[in-house]
Amino acid sequence: GKTALAIKAAHAVAVEGGRSLVWSLEMPRRDLGRRLLCSEARVPIAAVLTGRLAADEEARLFDASQRLAELRSRLAFFDDEATFEDIEAGTLREHQREPVSLVVIDHLQHVSWSRHTRDERQHLGRVAKGAKKLAKKIDAPVILLSQLARKVEEREDKRPMLSDLFGSGEIEAAADVVLGIYRDEYYDPNTSARGEAELLVLKQRDGATGTIRARFEAAFTRFSDATDSAVAWSDDEGGL
Repeated sequence: GKTALAIKAAHAVAVEGGRSLVWSLEMPRRDLGRRLLCSEARVPIAAVLTGRLAADEEARLFDASQRLAELRSRLAFFDDEATFEDIEAGTLREHQREPVSLVVIDHLQHVSWSRHTRDERQHLGRVAKGAKKLAKKIDAPVILLSQLARKVEEREDKRPMLSDLFGSGEIEAAADVVLGIYRDEYYDPNTSARGEAELLVLKQRDGATGTIRARFEAAFTRFSDATDSAVAWSDDEGGL
């Protein structure tokens, strides 16, 4: 769900009038656009891929495509293979043309190796530190997505921890906020928590850590608030 959550954030920024750049190094931008379209229209991706669409689904897709078309200048996707230096240079060019409000890099482990790095750990560290410096240069958040280490699969409680970050030391040190995602239905199809997600604030340089509960509609890869009125929140002290 990490890509779905990041795209949701990028879309929300664009809707509010900001400008989002998404560097997708894992998935073609065509596929990302289809995901976003299905999420906004609440139409299953499988229905779009097979072409088996009901009349109301076709109507919702058309309406969603019209809304997304209005955001074309504020929500840009890039899917070329790139080093971090390429991403940084491209972002600064775009920022000079028109201020950027949010950058998403999906994901850390797919950023191509730079000539300046000798091993994987050094490479991950340079990218994490580079993302922090880039955020300062453009005065806007940079969301850097990351895989988890496989050891999380060996635990009974599979909720992510800071130590599960692939190359955790360098990433943890550079990040202002680390957010993990847990969905019980991913591991247990029979869970009573179907359609629920936990957004775990594992590090927060300027605030509290804790858990935000949200909805996740897997068929549409769509995150939304846990309730219509507010997002449920609990902190390390027992709740707010």
